[in-house]
Amino acid sequence: MAIIGKIRQNVGLLVFVIALAILAFLLMDALSSSQGAGGAQVQSAGTINGEPISYQAYERKVEEITRNYQQQGQPMDDQTRYRLREQAWNQYIQESLSKKEYDKLGLSVTDDELKELFFDPENMHPTIKSTALFQDESGQFSEQRLKDYIRSFDDDTPEAASRRTIWNQFETAVLRTQMNDKYTNLVSKAVYAPTFMAKRSHEEQNKKVDFKYAFFPYTEITDEEISFSDADLNTYLKSNAGDFKTDKETRSIDYITFPINPSAKDSADAKKFISDKASAFRTATDIPTFLRLQNSEIPYNDNYISETEFASTNKSNIVSLSAGATYGPYFEDGAYKVAKMVDKKMLADSADIRIITLLPTKRATPKEVTELRDSIFTAINNGGDMEVLANQFSDDKSKENGGNFGYVKRNQLPPAMNTAVFYERAQGEVFTVTSQQGEHIIEILEATPVSEGMKIAYLGRYVDYSRATQNKIYAEAQRFILACKNRDDFAAKAKEAGLAVASASGLDQNSFNINGVGLAQDITTWAFKNDVGAVCDRVFQVSEDLPNKREKSKYIVSALTAVTPKGTPSLDAVRTQVETKVKEDKKAAVIQSKLGNFNSVESAASNIGKEVESANGVLFNSSNIPGIGFEPKVQAAVSGMDTNSPAKMVQGSRGVYVIQVNNVVPAGEPADMALAKKTAVTGTRSGVQFSLLPALSSAADVEDVRFKNRK
Repeated sequence: MAIIGKIRQNVGLLVFVIALAILAFLLMDALSSSQGAGGAQVQSAGTINGEPISYQAYERKVEEITRNYQQQGQPMDDQTRYRLREQAWNQYIQESLSKKEYDKLGLSVTDDELKELFFDPENMHPTIKSTALFQDESGQFSEQRLKDYIRSFDDDTPEAASRRTIWNQFETAVLRTQMNDKYTNLVSKAVYAPTFMAKRSHEEQNKKVDFKYAFFPYTEITDEEISFSDADLNTYLKSNAGDFKTDKETRSIDYITFPINPSAKDSADAKKFISDKASAFRTATDIPTFLRLQNSEIPYNDNYISETEFASTNKSNIVSLSAGATYGPYFEDGAYKVAKMVDKKMLADSADIRIITLLPTKRATPKEVTELRDSIFTAINNGGDMEVLANQFSDDKSKENGGNFGYVKRNQLPPAMNTAVFYERAQGEVFTVTSQQGEHIIEILEATPVSEGMKIAYLGRYVDYSRATQNKIYAEAQRFILACKNRDDFAAKAKEAGLAVASASGLDQNSFNINGVGLAQDITTWAFKNDVGAVCDRVFQVSEDLPNKREKSKYIVSALTAVTPKGTPSLDAVRTQVETKVKEDKKAAVIQSKLGNFNSVESAASNIGKEVESANGVLFNSSNIPGIGFEPKVQAAVSGMDTNSPAKMVQGSRGVYVIQVNNVVPAGEPADMALAKKTAVTGTRSGVQFSLLPALSSAADVEDVRFKNRK
């Protein structure tokens, strides 16, 4: 009661406290929301001209591009995933910038345009016409296939939902390319070629020059014959800063590799595994089931191979086996194996076949197609003419020849059909096959066995490192890290332990394939989140895929050695490249002194003990010089000389050339100036169309901080 009385006496204070608590709660919620927004800002992929790029929006673009890639049936590996992420980034930047340009110019695609692009055969977008979904068996666009596809949207099935998603992607892609076409056409149509430009372009493509030359390569001057200082290097860097300027910050690392190799025990364990099961393998009759239950690591192949197709260091021992016999255990290609000759039979190398192919469509479900196949097959077995039935029902292009597909070689047909034609059936038989494409009725018209085929099974176990071996190597790498406080420790401890230190430079924040290391973007991410001198705080594992779903790994530890800011780098950051160029200049000076005075290519060649060589028919705009290759400075020089020009020394990329023109075939005046102007404009316009969107990206202020969201 006393407590209640006190509360009553201080009710005003209580109300104030409650109000204060509510206010604090609201402020906390507001701050939480603010931090959530801040969190969203942390989840930023970067900025375009100061405007933030949502990391979530970027990831959606990655998903879109990845999905499109997978729908093409392309294989997906880690390197492809990294590449697609970079493609998504570049596309996101270009689309964001181009949209602003479209809006400024008032560009749009109307509903009528879209209908025309999707449904008017005369004006249909190439994306639609070139899509396999809308093509017939001959690879030609089928308007009926397109209509059937769109009608299927009404079905309430997962397949219909997937088709609607794909169609939405088509619409987005067509709209995007149409807007891009309008924009690039608008800009490229502004390109004009005046008469002097048309004449110059005509001359560059048609004027031919024959010249003779003497060549002295840099490699014949030793490094001991030249000298240079850091002052020379700095002077060169300052004079040629543009050649070394970078638009991205890069980082350099030193690293040590700890390879994970199988131990002697790992090898012995693999051998014992096979030896223990070899006896049971010899007596097994259901080979595929036995191998699966025994966890054999070499997949069972049910096909036959000829002796000429069979490659093995133990070939003579295996091909001589009779059916049911085994050879081994033996070691080959990194695995202990026992080989078993499952069967031997004479095989045809090619077969002449007649085929009726039935493909599922909107008008015929897979079940209906199977029923139709069975009906046709029954009719053939009851005396029906397969040629007539092929003409009437087949969806294959061979229907025009009564289903006669012609001769096919072994392994040219889809797997299910190949197995039936070459391994299971014989000449004269008619049978059915189900493949990924659809249903088939096949008749073997001719298939003469000409060579012996062998079906060989393998009980195998690869010699891979065990978990214990992997843990041991990991512990070694971890101990090395713990012993290092900084980069100097890193180098010293490596020398003490006799470990090889390698280097990788020029890593930008999104580098994923590190020279000498492999796919290791987590190392790049670490490098960009630390300062020079830092040693990694964890062991990096780098893996690569091997056949049969196996993997090979190694451990990497690293130290950050340098940061090269965006812009003109310091000399230390590009010392190797600058030294190469300065050496060329110094060696060119030595060669020039050896040349002495000369008034012709012949006298220059005599002074340096070289032969006079010739290059004929050189065009200014060709990619290389016959007999010389890519030497743009030489090419530019001879294009500006004539037969009266004195011999001239040119410092090329591989050495010093003394050149002299001995014949010029003039381009002459363009026969058709209007055509010459059109040709010049066409070339320039195509360049504009190709480079316009990338140019928008280059001109924009783009900040890329995706690495901050990686772990």
